[in-house]
Amino acid sequence: MKCLVLAAGSGSRLADRSGLKPLAVVAGLSLVERAIVTAQRAGADGFYVVCGHNSTKLVAHLVDVARRRSLVIHPVFNAEYNDGNGLSVLAARGLLGAEPRFGLIMADHVFDVGLLRSLFSQAPAPDEAMLAVDHDLSDPAVDAVDATRVEVTAGRVRSIAKPLGTFDGFDTGACVCTPAVFDAVGQSIEGGDTSLSGGMSVLASTGRLQALDVTGLRWIDVDTPSDRRRATKWLYDGLRKPNDGFVSRRLNRPLSLRALTPALLRAWPGVTANQVSLLAFLAGAAAGLLFATGQPVIGALLVHVSSVLDGSDGEVARLKAQESGYGGYLDAVLDRLADSSMLLGVLVYLLESPSLRTIIGAPAQVVVVAAAGAALVGTLMVSYTSTKALAEVGHRYSGALVGAGQGRDLRLLILAVGGLLAALNAVLLLGAVSVIATLTLGVVVWRLAWSARATRVRRPADLEAVQAVVLDFDGTLADTMGMLSDAAVRLPRQAQGQSPEG
Repeated sequence: MKCLVLAAGSGSRLADRSGLKPLAVVAGLSLVERAIVTAQRAGADGFYVVCGHNSTKLVAHLVDVARRRSLVIHPVFNAEYNDGNGLSVLAARGLLGAEPRFGLIMADHVFDVGLLRSLFSQAPAPDEAMLAVDHDLSDPAVDAVDATRVEVTAGRVRSIAKPLGTFDGFDTGACVCTPAVFDAVGQSIEGGDTSLSGGMSVLASTGRLQALDVTGLRWIDVDTPSDRRRATKWLYDGLRKPNDGFVSRRLNRPLSLRALTPALLRAWPGVTANQVSLLAFLAGAAAGLLFATGQPVIGALLVHVSSVLDGSDGEVARLKAQESGYGGYLDAVLDRLADSSMLLGVLVYLLESPSLRTIIGAPAQVVVVAAAGAALVGTLMVSYTSTKALAEVGHRYSGALVGAGQGRDLRLLILAVGGLLAALNAVLLLGAVSVIATLTLGVVVWRLAWSARATRVRRPADLEAVQAVVLDFDGTLADTMGMLSDAAVRLPRQAQGQSPEG
């Protein structure tokens, strides 16, 4: 389905430094790019963006978005953009007039992808349109004074306007249209109303504007700096993952969401999720180097930075809609390289520690190699068993500690704490490494047992050998106890060739 995006207005209350509202950035993406990407994820496959104010910069941005995301984006020009957004809709008539239906959204709205997905799956009649309506009149994210109000009766919009006395919902700024919308907007303009709402009102007056209830699916009309802050907070709040472990939920995620990811996006607006994954690896590799050169405290701090960055790359991917199979693959590979670098650096540090030789004595080097080697092997095997189980036996491990994708944040926290405590005595870092070895190898052993149980071949029941089936209705239909008692005695004796009365 094609999608028409209205982005022609000047938006003086929230203009980007370029002087163009659609280029205002919200959580790492411009408003217009976020609108396009959300519509694409909801099912749209071709985009017509109406440009007006400062169109040269907007078109340049759209060309970049199309190149980066391999999208088909057609700029549509409206020289009369100051005279109402209904004129922007009419500007696309020559391009979309033959489409049986198309989506229509506002570039300055941030939508829940579920809202657009639900809307785009609808197919209004050829002479109708369908408007997404939010019936939550108390939503603090909606400016009830500025929002366009609607009154709905029996699934049809009866009236739509900003100054509407009686209303039960808000226009979300998203609809599915048929070419009938062009005639309706033209009729509205002839009557002196050049707004899109005027055209929608024409459809509503003839019972041709359906209402899709999207209450509970979020949307924000970003008109002011406070709207942008609310939209940003909403998008960041949605990054929390239900399967986050305790360390991620209580320590790493608050640091990444409140500080690290926003700082990255401000300092490096064009940063990609894969680049953040690379930063996480570099922090881990630097930590290993610092351990190896006898600086465990700074190394420990970088271990934790690497751990937080490991969550930040996913946040950037979701904020910028950059999730990809290759991104997940690259992240996993770089994580294993970082883990290996850190543990090898710790191994070098412990082997050269005089305090360990003093406490443990001659076997110190053997103990260190055994503990660090077990931790390294266990860490790699945890990742290997996850992917191998999914590829070979078709199941995914679950659980707070032994589940696939779980436990790395805890292991890195243990290593970071051990590195900090190494300033007191290296034996404490050795203890941390031993704990990691025990945890990882324990997880691997548990997974092996779990997979063995899950894939064990069980002998199917031999139904051909069944000669009788006794059902006890427990008095539901009749008193069957006497009959069942007789059957319990008679049937086994008959099966053994004995007299039933014997």
